Amino acid sequence: MTNRPPVFLDIPNRPELRLRKAARSDAFALVKLVADNREHLKPQIWTHDLRTPLDVQPHVNHMVANMEAGNCLQYRILKGVEPVFPHMVGTVTLHSYSPEARQAYLGYWLTEDATGKGVASAASRRLLEYASEAWDLERINLNIAPGNVASERLATRLGASVTDEVNYERLPSGRTQEVRIWSMPA
Repeated sequence: MTNRPPVFLDIPNRPELRLRKAARSDAFALVKLVADNREHLKPQIWTHDLRTPLDVQPHVNHMVANMEAGNCLQYRILKGVEPVFPHMVGTVTLHSYSPEARQAYLGYWLTEDATGKGVASAASRRLLEYASEAWDLERINLNIAPGNVASERLATRLGASVTDEVNYERLPSGRTQEVRIWSMPA
């Protein structure tokens, strides 16, 4: 990445949505969102073992350190328009950036009340738009857990298709879970 990512990314045609760069101070808000949406987030591979801020903080620190190193972009999805204080409804991330392979992995999750309203599509498209300017990407990959139909539909809308490749995602607990790799041109 050639420059520091902006703190905020506005989403065209969606004035009620805004992306805010992830911060180390997000752990408490993330724990609350995961707790309030645990059943809804079951298909999400990383949320299974997150119950306290102490569980979440290493994940948050890791992502922020990767952003500072230039190989990750993680933004919180905020919803709300002044005078209502915007609140977090999810996260969108480009991670595992490889300048040599010119690829990165897209990940996202939403609260239940934000699902089915085009929020993940809009946030993902905006992050991909920014990354295409900041990084020289040829390919975007997505790791999708078996049975996560909503993520499969979003990946299809973004232009990705399933590959024959399987990957193993490491959970915060140290366990791994098999995922299918979806891929699309950047």
